[in-house]
Amino acid sequence: MFCCICQKDLSECTCTNLEDRLDRAVVGGGFVYKSCKKCGKHYDRCKCEKPEWEIKHQPKGSGN
Repeated sequence: MFCCICQKDLSECTCTNLEDRLDRAVVGGGFVYKSCKKCGKHYDRCKCEKPEWEIKHQPKGSGN
């Protein structure tokens, strides 16, 4: 998966608003992604030593 803004793989993406854009993409249930509960980042961007994974299927604050 790559970022449409910086044209880099998500693991190398430098955009500061990537997680916000991913959260907006899950509205309506047409897109889901794996993220870390600890840092809130997409799994490709997580740098946690022991991440706790979850599946994002709704934006923050909408009953998740």
